[in-house]
This record gives sequence, structure tokens and C-alpha cells, in this order.
Amino acid sequence: MQVNMDKQVNHGQIVVAPEVIMTVIREATLSVGQVDSMVSPSTSLFSRSQGRDGVTLQQSDAGLKIDIHVALEQNSNMMEVAKSVQASVSDAVDQIIGLEVESIDVHIEDITFKNNA
Repeated sequence: MQVNMDKQVNHGQIVVAPEVIMTVIREATLSVGQVDSMVSPSTSLFSRSQGRDGVTLQQSDAGLKIDIHVALEQNSNMMEVAKSVQASVSDAVDQIIGLEVESIDVHIEDITFKNNA
């Protein structure tokens, strides 16, 4: 019997549910210091829409477009925290899921104040 080593074998496809991708994104976001919570996206200045736990995804030819909606702790440097969220999410999506990311937009929806009493 002779085996053809050049033959390509189709093993089927791999499907990752959007909920799994969102879980990875949420965990990567919440691991960043000074991120208090994920929040639903604002639809206007005074109301909140029904969100999917602070994450929305779109697939494009260039990769995933990710929108993340967060509440930060008081006295946070918003730009530094947002950049850290982008880096953390980009690394997690690449390393854990293996997908390309086109963009990660961080929306700071709220600031939380803790009582020091």
C-alpha cells in the first residue's frame, strides 16, 4: 500500500459562536484595572438600550469590528484605560480565538463612584 503524502485532507470547518467571542472580549476587558463593569450602549443622553452585555460585534472582510461599552472607576485616566482595553482585547482575540481584528472601539458610558465611608 502506498500513501500519498501530498494530498490535502479537508477536516471540516471550525465554528466559534459569537457568544464565545463576546465572553473572551468581556473577560479581557474586565481584566484591565480601573474598568468597573460592562454596560449596555447608550442610545441617547438619558436612556440605555438593550445591549448584549457591553459588546457588539460585526464581521468584515478585514476582521472583527468590536465595540465595547464600559463604566470606569472614579479618577481613571480614560485614554490610558481605553488603550489598555484595546490592547487586552486584541491580544485575547488573537491568541485565544485566532481571529483578525479590524477595529476595537471603546465607549466610556459611565463613571462609578465608591463611598469611602
